[in-house]
Amino acid sequence: MDISEVLDKHRKDLEKIQGVVGVGIGKHDQEDVIIVMTLDKKVKNIPEKIENYNIKIKNVGEIKSQ
Repeated sequence: MDISEVLDKHRKDLEKIQGVVGVGIGKHDQEDVIIVMTLDKKVKNIPEKIENYNIKIKNVGEIKSQ
């Protein structure tokens, strides 16, 4: 399964974690990773990996549409 399919499969579960404001796909050290965007560094219960893809946490604060 490619990373897009894995993210689609797990998106709702990740977004249900309190403090998670978004998810996406990115690169880290030339490797595809799932990015989990959070309100702050205090967010817990985010897994380190999902189906062999590493998760990279980015603390972005509140996201507002313009």
